Amino acid sequence: MTAPRPLAALPGLEELAANPQRATDLTPEAARALLPRCSQELTRLSELRGMLLIAAFANGTARRDTSDRFLDADAVAAKISKSRSWVEEHPDDLPARRRVGGRGALVRARA
Repeated sequence: MTAPRPLAALPGLEELAANPQRATDLTPEAARALLPRCSQELTRLSELRGMLLIAAFANGTARRDTSDRFLDADAVAAKISKSRSWVEEHPDDLPARRRVGGRGALVRARA
């Protein structure tokens, strides 16, 4: 039985994202080593995307009121141009949410 080979220096995810074709040059071991980091980065970017969507569709008005307001799934769907079912099936792709009064999951947004 041969000893496992040490992994060569791995390229950064940013480098691979700029040139995804380079991923085909990775060894299977290197690719497996990068997958968890890639998943973590995708989660972070998904959270950022949700926050950017809320900020982008805040009707372009200055925030006058700093109190929280709650949106139901229909309102969230309308704001991000998705269906209600998409909102209900992808809660982890959206920013912070709370359940209020036994009703469906609501997304916290600034007014």
